Amino acid sequence: MFGKNLLFYMVASTVIAFVGQALGASIGVVLVASLVGPPAILLALALMRYGR
Repeated sequence: MFGKNLLFYMVASTVIAFVGQALGASIGVVLVASLVGPPAILLALALMRYGR
């Protein structure tokens, strides 16, 4: 389970960083978004699974 989350975290943060750079965000915004985005996505997925 940890390995899957780690792989997801690496891929999601890279994608978020590339999208942020492509949209012209500053480096600070890109770093914060790539660090906060993946855990937020994992939390949302966990909450959706828990609600079932």
